[in-house]
Amino acid sequence: MFLPELAPSTPGPKALNINNDFVPSQINTSSGVSGTLQWRVGRDTLTSISAFQRWYNFQGRDGDFHAGCCSYVNPLDIKLHDRGGLDYKQYSEEVRLASPSDQFLSYTIGAFVWHSDEQDYFIRHDQSCTSSTLAVDATGFAPCAPGFSTYLDTRGTAHFDTRNDTQALFGQTTMHVSKRLSLVAGGRITHDYVAYSFNRVDSPTTGPGIGGPYTGIGNTANNGWSAKAGAKYDITHNVMAYATYSHGWLGPAFNVFFNMSALNAAPVAPETSNDYELGLKNQLFNNSLVLNLSAWYETFYNFQANSFVVTNGAVTTSLTNAGVVRSEGVALDFDWQPTDNLSVTGGYAYDKAYIVTYTCAGQTGAALQSCRSLHDGAMFPFAPENKLNITPSWLLPLHDVSYTARLSLNYSYTSLTNFDINQNPMARQPGYSLLGATLDLGFDDGKYNVSLIGRNLTNQFYTVFITPTGNGISPGSYQRLQVPRDAMRYWGVKVTARF
Repeated sequence: MFLPELAPSTPGPKALNINNDFVPSQINTSSGVSGTLQWRVGRDTLTSISAFQRWYNFQGRDGDFHAGCCSYVNPLDIKLHDRGGLDYKQYSEEVRLASPSDQFLSYTIGAFVWHSDEQDYFIRHDQSCTSSTLAVDATGFAPCAPGFSTYLDTRGTAHFDTRNDTQALFGQTTMHVSKRLSLVAGGRITHDYVAYSFNRVDSPTTGPGIGGPYTGIGNTANNGWSAKAGAKYDITHNVMAYATYSHGWLGPAFNVFFNMSALNAAPVAPETSNDYELGLKNQLFNNSLVLNLSAWYETFYNFQANSFVVTNGAVTTSLTNAGVVRSEGVALDFDWQPTDNLSVTGGYAYDKAYIVTYTCAGQTGAALQSCRSLHDGAMFPFAPENKLNITPSWLLPLHDVSYTARLSLNYSYTSLTNFDINQNPMARQPGYSLLGATLDLGFDDGKYNVSLIGRNLTNQFYTVFITPTGNGISPGSYQRLQVPRDAMRYWGVKVTARF
């Protein structure tokens, strides 16, 4: 929302109103083929999995989210339209040899190769008002209009190609030490290669969201490893405990996007992680209750994250190594069937995910200390501390056995979610609860089914992503919201027939 077309926006039903002058569009065409072959080699099984996928995409976007142009005084009130397309191709091959799982030492060994390449083009056109003779109104904007204002038109076109190649050798073995105790160990050695070429040609004058002309080419390669070691022990026939250690690897990357420049052309370093997990898996009360418990402590190094940056007055994202991040928590999930007609499933997770140390790229001295005080220990994006869901389901007793009726309710709760690693308070979704219900009517032994569906029965508004501009106080601050379908109450009917 913008007042006159740009103003701070508060998440709520009114924030769904838009006033575009460019109809967003998207065309996707995808195709693919995969095949699996298996051979017996003695008691072992040799498996080959081959796959190919291709994807064409075209998009048109009204990047300013309002109609027309513009207001003066605040440079963020612009007219911005985007168009772009891509052609993506991916090939992969995996070969593995697996032994039977019932022997003292079972194993899987194999190799994996992956190749992908993507060709993109992207065109951005924007218009801004650089001066106006009209009076500034109460919102702090001077309206712009032909004959009273000066306009600046800019355009940028970028073509960029990316390539990714991965080769890996992997293996895992399980040693059945006794009927109760098993030991597991596995590892993977990976070679990653990433390359890109980039060329952006702009109009003579740069504008909001359009940097100067830039041409670049680069590649990087790294070798990495991942591993897992653990043990599981059957305490009783229905209770199993386990403990594992895992080391993870995420290969290098380049920050290839429309506003790429020499400032962000360096490769993003590989990300690694160390994870420790303890857990219990239980089947209780004559197997009527399945109850699983787990606790973990995981640390990520050189964490690869997107952060919001401003390019000539327009908000963009940039991939960077954010530093050291930690996640520690506990989780519970269960499946309980106390009677033949009643079942209850659900779960709860507490995850404290936070920044241990933040890498303030390009900052020194006092600026670096300020950045660290803002981020160290701060809440990690997309990681609410508390998540809860519970779904009871009743098979309703009926005298007419020609059909069945099942009523299911679903309740979920998600605590406050932060969307910005820079901790902008405008990029936070407060905690919210959702309630849904479904009535399933089955006929002819399940051959036909009619479902009456209600979602978000309490009409709770929420958003799944927020892009902030400003701090919510300064003039021109606003939010761009991504609103899911069930951010408001709705009803539906689903009919299924099996032949």
